[in-house]
This record gives sequence, structure tokens and C-alpha cells, in this order.
Amino acid sequence: MPLISLIYGVQYMDKSTCSFASIMGLLEALSMHGQMYSWTTTSFNLAYLVFVFPLSRLLQKFPLVKTTSTCIILWGIVLCCHAACKSYATFILCRVLLGALESAVTPGFVLLSAKWYKQEESFLRTTIYYSNNGFGTIIGCAIAYGCYIHGGSYSMASWKVLFVVTGLLTIVLGFILMFHVPDNPPDA
Repeated sequence: MPLISLIYGVQYMDKSTCSFASIMGLLEALSMHGQMYSWTTTSFNLAYLVFVFPLSRLLQKFPLVKTTSTCIILWGIVLCCHAACKSYATFILCRVLLGALESAVTPGFVLLSAKWYKQEESFLRTTIYYSNNGFGTIIGCAIAYGCYIHGGSYSMASWKVLFVVTGLLTIVLGFILMFHVPDNPPDA
């Protein structure tokens, strides 16, 4: 439960990373103007909406934890790739891929809670890890602030460092989930 809660908090942190990066120079670096920045969030949410159904089906057909953790690791890689974007189009592509991959996390964790806990316990567990959105925001703000105040000491823009740091954190948590949590209670 603590690992799932931490990953869920990091997922929310990753969603707000784009907001932090916009203050740190993202808009100027990618020449965003008008509604362009709004489309970064819209493209993420549209991809999330489109891919939640097929990925939910994959979570039912394949080993649950392995599939979920693979999506988490890939989501971390895509988050790191945000730092390599040199144009608005590539940034939007990364946002779409991020939305698609993150759409597997919530259904995966709901299914995992249903597998590991009794029906009457599952609701409370789901509520606990949903409540970590605030934790993710606090940690994300702290990481963004640290990247911003030390911006002059990096070889790349501080907004790029922010994406790399949060992406690497996500990748590490994905591997911990993959190797620490069994797919089924009998495998524990």
C-alpha cells in the first residue's frame, strides 16, 4: 500500500510538472503563444480518455503488476523525453504518449486493490492512495523549486532538469513495483 500510494502521488506530480516547467522557461523555449500551452494539458487528457479502455483490457489479459509497472516505466521514459523536445509538435507528442501510458495506472491499482483486499477493505485502500495527490503536489513543488533556484548550475535549462528528475523517479518506482509486488496473492 505505501508503494502504490507513493506511485499515485508521483503520477499526480508528473501531471503538474508541465505547469511548473511553464514558469521555468518552457513557454519561451518552445515558442508557445496563444492557446498552445492549453493544448499541452488537453492533449494529455484526450490521450488518457482514449487509451484508458484498451489499456484496461490489457491489464485484464496480461499479468497485472508486470503490465502496470511496464506502463509506469515507459511513462517515466516519456517524461524524461520531454527534456529533449525542441519543438512544440514533439512536446505535444510526448504529452499524448504520457497521457496514454498514465491511463493504465488508476485501473491497474483499482484491480490490484481488488485482488489483494476484501471487498469491504478495498474502498478504504483506494481512498488512501487517491489522497496522495496532495502529497505529489507538495513533493513536485519542492523538486521544481530546487531545480529553479539551482538553474544556473545545470548544463541544460532548469525545466528540462525537472522533467528528467521526475522521470527518473518514476522509472525507479516502476522497477520497484515490478520486482517487489507479486501479480497474485498466492504468488506472494
